[in-house]
Amino acid sequence: MTHTNEYRVMQNPALGSLCLLAFIQRYWNESKRTTGAPFALLPSVLPLTFHRETVQLLHARRFNGGLLNALANDQTFPVGMQRRMEDMLGQTYDAINVGFAARLFTLDTTEHTLVPTV
Repeated sequence: MTHTNEYRVMQNPALGSLCLLAFIQRYWNESKRTTGAPFALLPSVLPLTFHRETVQLLHARRFNGGLLNALANDQTFPVGMQRRMEDMLGQTYDAINVGFAARLFTLDTTEHTLVPTV
């Protein structure tokens, strides 16, 4: 009998695809529905979303000012981000695949951006 990894249960591709969808929808709405989310930004979404300290930092600021202001106020904010992005790249790709399969978002091949379909 094998033990289920708690992180793998909580950070599953279906939940990851919903996190990506929330990011893509927000990006789409903030651009006044003219620009999709750049594909290159997606690898940072799950490591930020599933990192307790990052969530607490942004929540304490009530999400005002975005990541740049969070970085200005807390210099330790990006510590370990590159490693987390590398470690979670497989999960990110799995979440992207689920999102495409479920038709949550689609790829704009001319701009290399993702736009929501729901």
